[in-house]
Amino acid sequence: RHGHGRGRGLGVNYGRVADDIPAPRRSVQLLRAAGAGSVKIYDVNPAVLRALAGTGMAVSIMVPNQIIPDLAASYAAADRWVAANLLPYLPRTRVKYLLVGNEVLSDGSIAASTWTRIVPAMENLHRSLRARRVSRVKLGTTLAMDALVTGAFPRPPSAAAFRPDIAESVLHPLLRLALLGPPSLLV
Repeated sequence: RHGHGRGRGLGVNYGRVADDIPAPRRSVQLLRAAGAGSVKIYDVNPAVLRALAGTGMAVSIMVPNQIIPDLAASYAAADRWVAANLLPYLPRTRVKYLLVGNEVLSDGSIAASTWTRIVPAMENLHRSLRARRVSRVKLGTTLAMDALVTGAFPRPPSAAAFRPDIAESVLHPLLRLALLGPPSLLV
């Protein structure tokens, strides 16, 4: 169905840190005109989420890096975040993914405070989603190419290696969660 968003192949990262950005409704009109079927937003912006309501576009919402430690430490904090930042927009806004952090492993300044807390934050968010019977929203995180060992672009790509500083402490637990965790998780 043209213009509805489902089944379309174009995905757009919708950042709002710039000058002269169109209003959310106008931005969504432009996304639809470009044929976008999915959009990733970098924060929970109520006006943007309301503008995406009813479009059928798959929406990915980034969970801010700075709140990962709190979400990891407390199920109650994760549940409050879900209640305040996700539930008000469902089901009209087709939120498909919560992405815990924005390229967290690229920021060495938060290594001690945040890196190893990604998986516990995902687990608490997942518990909250299940408790609230939200089954269509999956969890994941984003990784930049710098998560790979410098120059690690072998053929085949599956032979690439992760950086030693994140392989054991972060990525093994993340992969274990993906393999052994609930099927509603996406990593």
